[in-house]
Amino acid sequence: MPKLDILDDILAGVGWTMQDYLKHGENDYYPPLPNGHRLFLHDIRRVAVRCAVAMGEEGDMVVVAGKGHETYQIEGEKEFFDDREECLEALQYVDELHQAGIDTSEFPWRLPESH
Repeated sequence: MPKLDILDDILAGVGWTMQDYLKHGENDYYPPLPNGHRLFLHDIRRVAVRCAVAMGEEGDMVVVAGKGHETYQIEGEKEFFDDREECLEALQYVDELHQAGIDTSEFPWRLPESH
């Protein structure tokens, strides 16, 4: 299944179409779902993983699913990519942002004031 078909399936599960999602993205605002939760999708796995880690708050559990034990991805060519290492690196970046006083819990729902 092509990766964008997977995104379509995820969106259909929450009652949105890809067009709905892209329309919200044009305004850098993704409204809450009817249950109050937020949904952020990205077709570049590295971006999706880092965003998920950045949005997590103390006590949250971030689940990165889909690749399992595989340590590669295929984007034209087969390249090394390990979700575990990506999460660890993302946590280091998030820690640096928090030390600088930047709240990442609302990312990407609220853009920094300078944007």
